[in-house]
Amino acid sequence: MPLLNVPLDWASIGVTRALLRRGCERGAPSPLLLGLLDFAIGLGLLIVPAAFMVVGLHAADAVIVRAGGKVLIDVPRRLHRLITTPGDPGNRWIYVTVFSTLIPSTMNLAIGTFSVVTLSFPKHRNRPIAKIRGLRGPGLDRTRREILLALGAQAFLGAFAAGLAIWGVVWALLSLAPYFLSGLESVAVHVAWLLPT
Repeated sequence: MPLLNVPLDWASIGVTRALLRRGCERGAPSPLLLGLLDFAIGLGLLIVPAAFMVVGLHAADAVIVRAGGKVLIDVPRRLHRLITTPGDPGNRWIYVTVFSTLIPSTMNLAIGTFSVVTLSFPKHRNRPIAKIRGLRGPGLDRTRREILLALGAQAFLGAFAAGLAIWGVVWALLSLAPYFLSGLESVAVHVAWLLPT
């Protein structure tokens, strides 16, 4: 499984790094748009390894059975158990393996969501920074408090928005999981027909 999954995890990290680097350039698109693009690519990279794993594991079972051994992992049966008992602790390793490709993309989406809040209040961010340049002595402490309040509020709202985005992603994935697993089950049935164990 790592041979099938690790290259796609590295591809996901590479896409995230490239989009984060692009977001730091002058005239770059909104970090939220880059985060959404990264997440869409991450979903595509999630579908590919899942299908590869179904085919690869079933092929491994076919080779083992033909060599005189027992079935290592009965893929159609395992997928059926994922659909019927998704909360079974024995399924967690599958979730971690498959969804590991989404971790960098979800973090980039969180960064993009956080940046929306900071980009949405440029006046509140720029006003204290411009004001501090002209201040001397006693007004400096008050301006520092204003900057701390303005940037602290943006950080709080950004973290809250990023948390909501991650919660929305998890909710959407859990809602779509039965359809995704049903599709993988049909792939497993076709592979089982081609490579009988």
